[in-house]
Amino acid sequence: MRRKLIIGSIVILAIVLASSFMLMSLTVKPAYSVSVVDDVGRNVVLKGKPERIVSMAPSVTEILFALGVGDRVVGVTDSCDYPPEALNITKIREPFGDFQIEKIVDLKPDLVVMDRYLDLYPPGRWLSKLEETNLNVIVLYAQNFEGVFRDIMIVGKTVEAEDKAKALVESLKGRLDKVREVTSELPKEEIPRVFVTGWYDGKSDPWTSGYGTFANDIITLAGGKNIAEVKGGFFQISLEELIGSDPEVIIVLEDPRWPTPTYEAILNDERLNGITAVKEGRIYKVDASILSRPGPRLVDGLEEVAKILHPDLFS
Repeated sequence: MRRKLIIGSIVILAIVLASSFMLMSLTVKPAYSVSVVDDVGRNVVLKGKPERIVSMAPSVTEILFALGVGDRVVGVTDSCDYPPEALNITKIREPFGDFQIEKIVDLKPDLVVMDRYLDLYPPGRWLSKLEETNLNVIVLYAQNFEGVFRDIMIVGKTVEAEDKAKALVESLKGRLDKVREVTSELPKEEIPRVFVTGWYDGKSDPWTSGYGTFANDIITLAGGKNIAEVKGGFFQISLEELIGSDPEVIIVLEDPRWPTPTYEAILNDERLNGITAVKEGRIYKVDASILSRPGPRLVDGLEEVAKILHPDLFS
């Protein structure tokens, strides 16, 4: 009899324990783990939710804040000036200087996000140094709007803000499509010739943006024709070629880090007085960051340029 009672108690205890384990398995949230492939093909696996993030590019900082995780950012570059809150975060690079890898390590980040564009000369320099630290590093390298949307999703997945990333991308795509719907129907004679420059001192040839740049993509999507699109990247265009192209609109990219009075130089250069844009006063200042940083505000730049080129269609 006693033996039966003991056996019965053991069976009941086993059932209780099994039920408890089953209940725990249903209610306990699994540990955070995520795997992403970045823009240079590296598979990055994070075993914990990143609570301390270092941004190595202004565009990365803007993406992180747009996803609502700006409070987790513990390190930024000297160029990270948007949103204003980023100005108060610890700097991991001095103005126009090198990244301070030791300082990044000292911040004990769970995640470092960098832009390959800043690591092209020499190629892989900073990535190789970071990989030696065994930190979790993700590399972004958007080269067009679709690339920007992809990078927002990569970052969103990595920082456990995937739903916000999806909502943000849907909103940005919707705004882009609205502009494209209008400009895609423009007849050829209503597409103005556009010259964009971020540096001109009245002495040296002005710098401009050709194909393969965000400025060129934005001008095209906004219903304009970039006079410099025949050449790739950033380069200097001769005054003769500029005057011969006779742009109807000139966009001056303003950056506080480059205080060259480009706008004034264009107005004061008598050699440019015959250009249609100068004669008609169609010279506009635009924040350089919204036409060059591969982040959410590129769509702001698109909308602003569309209003400049076609004020009658975009109010």
